[in-house]
Amino acid sequence: MPRGKKVELAFEESDAVVAPPNWEDHMAAITAMRSKRDAPVDSLGCEGFFSDSLPVDIARFHVFVGALLSSQTKDPVTAAAIDRLRAMDGGLTVDTIRAVDSGALADTLSPVGFHRNKAKYLKASAELLADKHGKCVPGTLKELVALPGIGPKMAYLILSVAFGKNDGICVDVS
Repeated sequence: MPRGKKVELAFEESDAVVAPPNWEDHMAAITAMRSKRDAPVDSLGCEGFFSDSLPVDIARFHVFVGALLSSQTKDPVTAAAIDRLRAMDGGLTVDTIRAVDSGALADTLSPVGFHRNKAKYLKASAELLADKHGKCVPGTLKELVALPGIGPKMAYLILSVAFGKNDGICVDVS
């Protein structure tokens, strides 16, 4: 598919999910392959942003922010930006992001790739989360991709990590 072409997503609910043939064999092979390697994503990826010590809505917001920042950015850089956001007065919450100055937020996100755009997306998402979702990250693909800066790949990642829903695979389609 050519870059820039809009992908239409179908949001149909289905009661039955059919597993692909031999999925267990593929999963076992992937697990064996990954057991011999340690990558930054293993310790600095989105899974590490969810903390059981936080209220679940805030922990889910951390995962959301980590996913938003991770595109075009190495995992250690994303993790460092999350640490800086967590260190802000008020911590990393929807209210804190809404209150922080846009320029200061962009500076805090640097050197994240496209940090100025991501600061705009994060501010706009925080407003939408407050206005439409009770300051909570929504738990459906349709609601997540409606938020600025979140496409299907990141939405599936958020659903998996923050909600334990494995409704799709986090892959680039273009």
